[in-house]
Amino acid sequence: MHLGAHGRVIQIFGGLRGWRQVLAEGRRVLRPAGAVFVGRSVAPATGLDAQMKQHLAFILSEIDVRPDVANAREDVLRWLEAASESSARVLAATWDAERTPREFLERHRTGASFSVLPAPVKDEALSELSAWAAAKFGSLDAVRPERHVFELRVFRFREEGVPR
Repeated sequence: MHLGAHGRVIQIFGGLRGWRQVLAEGRRVLRPAGAVFVGRSVAPATGLDAQMKQHLAFILSEIDVRPDVANAREDVLRWLEAASESSARVLAATWDAERTPREFLERHRTGASFSVLPAPVKDEALSELSAWAAAKFGSLDAVRPERHVFELRVFRFREEGVPR
């Protein structure tokens, strides 16, 4: 957590557990009528990574594996939206990324929720995903361009603070 010189808190949430306590502490040290900024990268909902994640979830469900996919981002944003007096979105940056199925497979093997699965389950799931991706995209090295954005959500609070 970074506390800015003007009493603002900047936190990027991901798999954070106990986020209510983090926000309550941030609000406690925030100046009256201050703001909380939440930054996040947003990939296209129909992009290669999204399609690969969706199909991997399908594969895992077919072999009756339910990985712990705790992701507090959306819960945090809903909570802040309800607790704040006002909010705004600021598009901070955009960039074009080139994604390939092979890169997704390499990155995902060590992802937080996937890496805790037993090795045979990971191997089976990634093997099935590789075969699906090669058929779907023509090759594991097929390059798919995607537009990504980094957005800041700015939440301004009432003087009386955030509900705990």
